[in-house]
Amino acid sequence: MKLEKSSRQLGFTLVELLTVISIIAIAASLAAPSMASLIRSNRTAGEITSLSAAIRTAKSEAIKRGSAVQLCASTNGTSCSGSNAWETGWIVFDDKNGNQTMDSGETVIAKEQAVRAGDTLAASSNVSSININGEGFAYKLPAAGQIVFTLKTSPVDSFAQRCLVINQTANPAIRKKGEANCD
Repeated sequence: MKLEKSSRQLGFTLVELLTVISIIAIAASLAAPSMASLIRSNRTAGEITSLSAAIRTAKSEAIKRGSAVQLCASTNGTSCSGSNAWETGWIVFDDKNGNQTMDSGETVIAKEQAVRAGDTLAASSNVSSININGEGFAYKLPAAGQIVFTLKTSPVDSFAQRCLVINQTANPAIRKKGEANCD
């Protein structure tokens, strides 16, 4: 009995390998923009949820303490900036005397650092603070009776845009672009 050697080689040819690599590269280039948009969308959802959590903390602390608590835009985490540029960060503090200003002896309850560089977070009616009384209600609201925070990405991606709506009950509602109160 004689064993014959096969003259065929096992494996891939260079042409087959280059074809497969080309197909993978084309598929990856088509998926990359969608993936980038998905990543931006998840990031903005997290950032707007962080602001929502700060509002809920402010409401909870106001009720617990039975006194006014304020949430305001802040650049340094220790005082209010007086600006509508909420993307720089924000603080929640116990406003014992109710003057909507962080005074000595008033404590910072919570603080959040800036959102991702390039993203913008602004409130409607140029609002720079949210005031919550000891009963858990927002007061000194704009004439519209609500505040709408709009978070936009850089580069602009309307799929990733998020809004946060606050009314007198101080219960934040997160919206996507195109939903109620999120243009």
